[in-house]
Amino acid sequence: MLTSALRPDTAALWQALQHPEVAPLLRGFVLVGGSALTLRIGHRVSEDLDLAYSEGKLPVVRIPRLMDALARHGIDCVRQHDLAAEEEFFESGLDLADYQQNFVAQCSVKLTLVSLDQSARTLIGGDAASPLRVATLDEIFKTKALVCADRSKTRDWYDLHTLMTEEGYTIADLHNAFVESGQPSKYDIAKSRMTSGRPEASDEGYLQLAGRSKPTLDVMRDYFEAGFREFEVASMSGALRLEREADQRCVPKPRIASRRKRDIAR
Repeated sequence: MLTSALRPDTAALWQALQHPEVAPLLRGFVLVGGSALTLRIGHRVSEDLDLAYSEGKLPVVRIPRLMDALARHGIDCVRQHDLAAEEEFFESGLDLADYQQNFVAQCSVKLTLVSLDQSARTLIGGDAASPLRVATLDEIFKTKALVCADRSKTRDWYDLHTLMTEEGYTIADLHNAFVESGQPSKYDIAKSRMTSGRPEASDEGYLQLAGRSKPTLDVMRDYFEAGFREFEVASMSGALRLEREADQRCVPKPRIASRRKRDIAR
């Protein structure tokens, strides 16, 4: 793993999370998102750690013990509250803490514990007993694809662009992620966002974190547009070919009487 690609304070937190006293409290969690991808390929500097729980609600009883264990290893974490989101969940009869908890470690690193929704759980392997691990490239690509249907952030686009241009992933793989997760209709939403070239107002930017390559927004937009177009043309051609083959199989063959029967008829 390319821990050197993490920011020093982020790397220190990641190292503490893997300590033998701390790691058992993180069973069922998987490091996902930009930091997981950075550890895999070192494509950019990464600041935050997103730990996704692979089975249902967060194990809320374990989390205070996790914070105590980190404190014993010199990592102090302060819980961050989103009052508006908490109120919204409360009004729906839910507790946000069961699904997401945000912390800031050492006053600088954001640590997010989040419960995967049902669609994302189909893409991430493991269960509540699985040890803490880093998501695979396939898992990172698929979950990044899903995220692009819900938000327009340049870091997501940069991560996907890097995976496509350097690791061999394609728009067909992106489409398959939506099919595999049971929400194929969101493919068009992701396409619209990724080809707009317009990030949302809260976008943090990516150029200050980009490593070996820094494609502009226009370059990424044009690349995605070409990829979507190529995939959809190929899909349409394939669908038409299958339709023609099906039609040919369904056309009844003409019945030709045998010569003997015709001779008898005469």
